[in-house]
Amino acid sequence: MSDEMLDLSKNAEIDKALKEFEAKNMEEAAQNAPIVSKNSERLGLVGWAMKHSGGLIKDERQMEYILLGFVVAAIAVSLFLVFGGKSENIPPQIMIDTVPPNI
Repeated sequence: MSDEMLDLSKNAEIDKALKEFEAKNMEEAAQNAPIVSKNSERLGLVGWAMKHSGGLIKDERQMEYILLGFVVAAIAVSLFLVFGGKSENIPPQIMIDTVPPNI
């Protein structure tokens, strides 16, 4: 066989068919590629909360603000429970001697 027979780039029909095959192959590969959800790219609590928000929250920035508000509210409630409550002073308890006196 001669080298001219092996050189496929000089044959216009084969070159055209090869380009069509590559274009078709790339198109099929793009269609068959799995669609990556944006939710799966988000990590941590923000991604989890957005996934379980029922579709109400679609923006990552909005979810971050909601979580920040939740944390601030939780800290405020905790501080109120620890330091708040009754502000009146409780009088000290009087010790009662239960031992009878010696007669």
